[in-house]
Amino acid sequence: MDDEKHHQLFIPQGCAHGFYVLSEKAHFFYKVSEYYDPKKEKEFTWNDEEIGIDWPTKNPILSNRDQRSPTLCQLEL
Repeated sequence: MDDEKHHQLFIPQGCAHGFYVLSEKAHFFYKVSEYYDPKKEKEFTWNDEEIGIDWPTKNPILSNRDQRSPTLCQLEL
């Protein structure tokens, strides 16, 4: 996605998702199916070796929440 075509991406409810910004800054907006409830959110660490995503960096800028995320195996569902 880029700042010229303004495409959108649909991620079905319940699917894990993450993104990596290649530019200096980005605006990312979520359109959701219901009101925000933090108790319903689950996250796992971006660099979980069991998932095996080859991210283009080893030291991304992460939110505090993302810095504390468990691995997928440690996640309580």
